[in-house]
Amino acid sequence: FVANADGSGYEKVSEATGEPDWSPRGDWIATQFFGRESWEPSSGNELILVNPEVGDELRVGTFDPLDGVLFPEWSPSGTRLAFLREVLGEQADLAVLDVDTQAIKTLVDRSFLDGGFRFSADGFRWSPDEEQIAFTIFGPGPRSTYPPYGPHQVYIVSTAEGGTPKQVVNGRFPSWSPDNRYLALVGHFCDQSVPDGFDLMVFDRISGDLQTVTPPELNLYWAQFSPTTALISFATFRPKIAIWVVRPDGSDLRQLYAEVELDNFSWVRDGSAISFSVFGARGICD
Repeated sequence: FVANADGSGYEKVSEATGEPDWSPRGDWIATQFFGRESWEPSSGNELILVNPEVGDELRVGTFDPLDGVLFPEWSPSGTRLAFLREVLGEQADLAVLDVDTQAIKTLVDRSFLDGGFRFSADGFRWSPDEEQIAFTIFGPGPRSTYPPYGPHQVYIVSTAEGGTPKQVVNGRFPSWSPDNRYLALVGHFCDQSVPDGFDLMVFDRISGDLQTVTPPELNLYWAQFSPTTALISFATFRPKIAIWVVRPDGSDLRQLYAEVELDNFSWVRDGSAISFSVFGARGICD
């Protein structure tokens, strides 16, 4: 379904189901179709491009009926799609599809995952120059913890060469700065060896330095770079639920809004404001 920003024009545009991602050029919506022969309910076995203006559907790539296609995400130029490709419900490959040629390139082979680790539903984050993709994997953990996972781990991989990814740190929710230099993430996510984890950490792609930029009394659960400036927004659950911003070097730390029922937030495209939702409402802050 699609709708206008004011809620009008609500319209069904495709029978495809799940994980829609709108092209940066605005011409296609990438999604997946759960065919009748899908190996498991969590996997789709066709990658679909939907043109919402004219209702066209284009099936891209060549997949076995028992393959799973998960979490398609456009590159910033709108020419490529990153996605997970499962085979018979087994561990997935991280692959990239060239939309024009429909050639598929495997960046991270499933043999990279061992010890029960899996790709996280966080998806993948293309660097703005499209030279690297950041992604998260997670492993099994004690059932007594919530969520019942071991530590999440953030990696980066070259889109040109693929191969063995480079681990950044135990963490989650990677987000690139608009100049490609920094990768922000929530560090030590679900890492039982760091009981006071959930820090905002910044990886410098040029120097290779990794530093924590938030004070220890703040515990985070989400982080996101502004699309236009060197500001990182993040949400905290301790000492209170709130939206904050900070620069990659830890300066200019500011609380923007506090709300007990905060659900989610996102920068508007020009970076001038942050939209957020609370349970049953929605707001915006400059």
